[in-house]
Amino acid sequence: MIEKLKRNKRNVTILLALVGIAVMAAYSLCSESCTYLRGSMFGVDLKYLGMLYMGLVLVLGALGEDAACMFLLSVGMGGEAFLMGYQALNGVYCPFCLTFALVVIILFTIRFEKAGLRAAMLFAAAGFLLFLIGFSGSVAPAYAGEIRMSPVDYRTGLKGVKIC
Repeated sequence: MIEKLKRNKRNVTILLALVGIAVMAAYSLCSESCTYLRGSMFGVDLKYLGMLYMGLVLVLGALGEDAACMFLLSVGMGGEAFLMGYQALNGVYCPFCLTFALVVIILFTIRFEKAGLRAAMLFAAAGFLLFLIGFSGSVAPAYAGEIRMSPVDYRTGLKGVKIC
């Protein structure tokens, strides 16, 4: 199945990038159950960065800019590894975030070429480090009654989530 998707990678990239944008748009409209997990990169909300990121993937994929698209997807893989680890560390999972991560993983798998393994690993590590430096997030379990959100900032260290 992956080989069939790889043969149509331009169209699949466009379709999946649109799915990624739609997932982040839906997440930004969610006002109740989605408020327990928040994050930003260098002060910019991840929902908007996600839409911008997928917009760039869409444009580069549509234009046939394979190397630039693969660069973005590799950086995205590192970022998603960080964000999934963040969710696992805190025991709070966002279905929108996990769906977005799945889209990035599928896109990476479809567009990956074995000849670019070293570059992909390097850029994934760079994406992980970029999130390690610039990410700031907060978590509050959905089942908590009264919640005080304690921010997690990996530049200054991990702070516990306080639930009253």
